[in-house]
Amino acid sequence: MFSVAVAALVCALAPAVAAAQEAPAPPSAVETSMLQEDVYLGVIDLQAYCQHFYGGDIFLKDARSAYGWECHYNVNERIPINMYAACQLQYREPWARAGFSDRRNAYSWFCYLSPR
Repeated sequence: MFSVAVAALVCALAPAVAAAQEAPAPPSAVETSMLQEDVYLGVIDLQAYCQHFYGGDIFLKDARSAYGWECHYNVNERIPINMYAACQLQYREPWARAGFSDRRNAYSWFCYLSPR
């Protein structure tokens, strides 16, 4: 099992991105601090999610926002990624949750389990 310190280290190693105007947060996930009883699962494979549900690729519209990821499919169609669904698909865990450590960093997403 991974500790909160390991989760923080993984997030800290993500590429640093300068702060910019923040996009409003969709209801798919929240900025979170994991509690000691939470179990870190790992980073999210967004490409696998987009392939599974849309047969498309990931698209990063804004690296300065945790909400900058979309699935790109067909010619020019894009849809925001449901991070909870991506975690549940990847880890085959219906109670998996998505969180990020920095709302101004698209690379700060992770999955975890919480007894709450």
